[in-house]
Amino acid sequence: MAVPESRKYRGLYSEDFALWCEEQARALRDRRWEAVEVAHLAGELDEMSGQARRELGSHLEVLLSHLLKRMFQPEKASKSWADSIEEQALRTVEQVVEIPSLRSQWNTVLVRSYRYARLQAARETTLEREVFPAALTDELQAQLRSELLQAEDALALSPRKRGVSRVL
Repeated sequence: MAVPESRKYRGLYSEDFALWCEEQARALRDRRWEAVEVAHLAGELDEMSGQARRELGSHLEVLLSHLLKRMFQPEKASKSWADSIEEQALRTVEQVVEIPSLRSQWNTVLVRSYRYARLQAARETTLEREVFPAALTDELQAQLRSELLQAEDALALSPRKRGVSRVL
């Protein structure tokens, strides 16, 4: 007896995730709704959205930690720090341009990222954590805005896609 199409690939989600994804995509394209595992698919889509936020947070964390280090130890500023600041600013802008809905979550991601950036800067400079402001300062936000503006310029964004730096 043949296995019904709707159950043919059940169980793949936990056994072979890549194959499950391919089958789900094929089922959607072919409009085989009975083969779509709605609960798992919805969960994966939610996870993808969360991943985008985490990726943006990661870029901001590195960017902010280097800005803090440059602010509190300017004598130790290096080409490596400058390169990292530039790269993370570019990646931040690109991420928000590719996923515009991240703008609505910017402040939440920024505050969370700053907490980790502060810890990272303290660890990497051997300065006490308390040396770094507990919250984002106007000065640090201005530096961040400046770096993001430079990234927008470097990416030659159209006026419609600009504005990541104005989210601050």
